[in-house]
Amino acid sequence: MAEHSIRHRLKRALLLAGGGIAAAIMLAALGELFLRYFPPSDNQEYLGTASLETGPFIPSAKFGIAYRSWQAFADSNCDYLAEYLPLDQSDGRPTWAMFGSSFVQMQGMLADTTRARLPGVRVFNLKRNETLIVRLAQIEMLLEHGLRPQRIVVALMPLDVWALAKQPLSTVTVSPGGALAYKPRLPPPPCDLFVQNSALARTAWFRTGRHIGDPDFRLSQIEQGLPPRLRTEMAHVFGELERLSKQFDVPVTILLIPGLPQITRGMSFAFQDDAGALLREIGLDVCDPRERFLACSEPQSLFLPDKHFSPRGNQILLDALLEHWNRAGTPVSQVGGGTQ
Repeated sequence: MAEHSIRHRLKRALLLAGGGIAAAIMLAALGELFLRYFPPSDNQEYLGTASLETGPFIPSAKFGIAYRSWQAFADSNCDYLAEYLPLDQSDGRPTWAMFGSSFVQMQGMLADTTRARLPGVRVFNLKRNETLIVRLAQIEMLLEHGLRPQRIVVALMPLDVWALAKQPLSTVTVSPGGALAYKPRLPPPPCDLFVQNSALARTAWFRTGRHIGDPDFRLSQIEQGLPPRLRTEMAHVFGELERLSKQFDVPVTILLIPGLPQITRGMSFAFQDDAGALLREIGLDVCDPRERFLACSEPQSLFLPDKHFSPRGNQILLDALLEHWNRAGTPVSQVGGGTQ
């Protein structure tokens, strides 16, 4: 009797275990199918040929990406590009083309401040906060299709090159539909085979954050200066920008924008020191406005609560840029008709 009871319990346990295993396999299979056909949106840029994302890009050795055609560029910037078309039009005013983060593009920031302060200048900007390599690809496309600004201004902060630090150019790719994408970093063997062949394993790996090109890189490393690999990446993309400047005979100024901690808390300017030296070595014009900001009383008044520049901060930034050009032998009267 006891032996029969033991056998019965053992059989029941085996059935339960088998049922559990079967259920787990079924759930895993369902998860695999679901994730294969409906991957999370934040996985798309790392899915390679399986990505469903679409965009205007093709691969390029210059900046990692380029626009596949003028029409693709125009379609992706249709909200603000129309007012500047045709690109070779002239209303008698010099054109300054400005590229950068929200410190340039956002309402009330540098581009808008320049428009209000210098009505004798036609300011070109697309009012979108794109990654650095996209901005550089925009410059290439615009110059190739007729834009001839008197000067290009590219604003640069540590945050602007952070994407390049985390995702080296060697990881940049384009999805089949033309979207900016990245080759994922894989785990060590044999786990890499699971990630490459299983949507479930791939999603789990991506959730760790270790799939990023350089997952251990931190913004603070840029603020302390340019690490060697990032210096090499920047030398490449800005070297290409300098070649475009020469090819189309359009001068480029890199504007090194200081941040709130540097102005109000005495944080190091190591990024500006290293980046400025590198960019000048490449042959680009560099404007570093730190002295103008450090000389200001009440430095907190230069910033909004969201850490962007206040109207006063943007006026000082523009003053520094105009003063830089004056010192370089390009008087303001020649680049915009005065400081009204």
